[in-house]
Amino acid sequence: MKRKYISILILLITIGFASISTVLFIVGRTSVKRNFEDFDVYFSKVYLNGVKHDEYISSNGKNIDFGINELKTVGEEVVLEYEITNASSQYDADVSLLFDNLNNLNEYLEVTKEDNYDGFITSHGKGTGRITIKLIKPVTEESDVDMNLNLGINAEEKELEDMEEGYTPENPKPNSFSASMIVVDEEENPLKNKQIVYKTANGLRYGETDLDGFIYQDNIPEGTMDLYVFDNLNKEDIMNMSEEDVKLNANRSITITTSTYGRQVGNKVILLDVLSKKTSEITLVEIKVDNKVLRKEVDEEKKVVFNIDTDSTVIEILSFGERTLTSEENIYEIQDNLGSIISVIVRNKKPTPPTLTGGNAEFVLDESVRVQVKEEGTATSGISGYEYIISDSLVSDFTNINVVEKFKDEIIITDEGIHYIYLRTVSNNGTRSAWSNVEVVKIDKSSPVVEIKKTTTTSNSINIEFTATDIYSGIDRINCYYGDNYENTGAIEGNVCSIKNLNSNKNYKYKICATDKVGNAETCKEGEAGTNEVKNPVITFENINGSTGDYYLSQTAKVNFNIEGIATPTHYIKSTRKGIASANVLATCGSGDTPAGECTPTTTNVIEKNIWYKVEGNINVTYNESYDEYSELVAITFDGLNYSRKATGTIGKIAFMAADLEYQNALAPDVRNVQEALDDLYKRFN
Repeated sequence: MKRKYISILILLITIGFASISTVLFIVGRTSVKRNFEDFDVYFSKVYLNGVKHDEYISSNGKNIDFGINELKTVGEEVVLEYEITNASSQYDADVSLLFDNLNNLNEYLEVTKEDNYDGFITSHGKGTGRITIKLIKPVTEESDVDMNLNLGINAEEKELEDMEEGYTPENPKPNSFSASMIVVDEEENPLKNKQIVYKTANGLRYGETDLDGFIYQDNIPEGTMDLYVFDNLNKEDIMNMSEEDVKLNANRSITITTSTYGRQVGNKVILLDVLSKKTSEITLVEIKVDNKVLRKEVDEEKKVVFNIDTDSTVIEILSFGERTLTSEENIYEIQDNLGSIISVIVRNKKPTPPTLTGGNAEFVLDESVRVQVKEEGTATSGISGYEYIISDSLVSDFTNINVVEKFKDEIIITDEGIHYIYLRTVSNNGTRSAWSNVEVVKIDKSSPVVEIKKTTTTSNSINIEFTATDIYSGIDRINCYYGDNYENTGAIEGNVCSIKNLNSNKNYKYKICATDKVGNAETCKEGEAGTNEVKNPVITFENINGSTGDYYLSQTAKVNFNIEGIATPTHYIKSTRKGIASANVLATCGSGDTPAGECTPTTTNVIEKNIWYKVEGNINVTYNESYDEYSELVAITFDGLNYSRKATGTIGKIAFMAADLEYQNALAPDVRNVQEALDDLYKRFN
């Protein structure tokens, strides 16, 4: 395990206190001053109902602070077993009375005591005892019972020959040192509510820093003391460890000596004082809030400050009654037993929520997303944990939020969708902070969905209307492919795939493919559609017959173009004989087998032979000039890529008409042709 180093601020103080809290509140208080000579007697071991609880021993070793289970049933009992060590070298200890008022405490309780030391413990000796507390009468209401736990000790001077001249590590010198410490980190910030293990020549001792990082240890033998700090483990787990496991699992550790004074730069220890055989009188103030008792020392200015966090509106100053909390800083005045005024300052600051990390503003494909605490919340009583909720929408009102989970190390989100995560701090007092700012997790594990709605075709194009949806991250890109092996690409225009420049009257395979923004597998929808045929024009004739056998007097060819299924049709005609069109043509387009790609605009209705003419649509061509041969009229439709088949109509022979011959005569200048000349002669001779 990676080791951190630790800094310690050491002060001088002595504390004596013990309390029990049950259905019957059993509260005891005592203090024992250290003899300024070589005389030191202390509790070294304690068992409650057969389970070792050395943590119940006060830091100076003079008191036992323990809690018992509720005594509700007559006959129920609690057994406290203890060991007393006399660490003195010059004195035996006359322990004349350990507890008084044993059999006269309360009508509900019977307290008995037995011991094996017969009131006397020799120098460097040990003694054990047993206290049994039994409920002998049903309890109808809560009751307070005072039990004075007074350790009465007298020093008995040893004979000179019984004095030890020296000590070894196995036989340490008397416990003559004490230290108060503010435990800090590398930046000298107090380490609050951390479990502490002390290793001295007398074995392992256990403690916990308070909200200021403060902890006290007494009965320190001369020499060294190892200090181990644990960031996250609880006391129960630590007490079950061996000494070697303590060393291996501690997050920080340091060794201090009874001779240390001032600052040690090398290990960054801040040691202001470790002094021997001194004591100071202090005053403790206790308050009760949320059924918990808190205690603090009164400073030189007769002031004591409690930093709490509670939703309650009242606190109790023990022995002085209840007080109302009216603001974040509340000041109350009480008197000590000497009549001095003590200012009790209670600062009620609500816990603050943590800040989170690990979310994602944009969708991700991950199988899971982990949300963790980025910055811890705060709570003046210490943080017992966090609670969280996961919502599928933003939460603006937390009033009716019921589903609350216990946060451990992280929140793992595996379900796809949008998740809104909130945390709040729960203090050791059970007070809850406001909810944190939201951390959003977005996960998309689903591919898009593609559906074909309909297809529309022309002779040279296919348009495929589709939908592509992705409910989470959204569509990133859409592709359209066509061909036997989907080797060609169509154009995506909105929700339509447009495939152009196709051959007419042919089937084509196609597929529409979509991908989302996080890279899920591409989704494709396949289909097949065929282009339309470019329909052939139709040519019909209207004839004016004469009496000249297979000759016509006049003939009109009617060209009808079929534009069904053609997006942009273009129409052309070509005649092998001169004719007159019913409407002006648009352009001339060469004389090849098919119309030329580039045409010359023109405006005329005269159809010359063997010229392709571009026409607007259906058109008639009239033939009335005498012609002794058959000829053809050809019509064709073009869609920009594909031609229809040619429609061909046969133009018949046109009979000779005298009126077609020009005539000139000076005698009859108004006569224009042969027919009129014959008519003129007929008039003259008749």
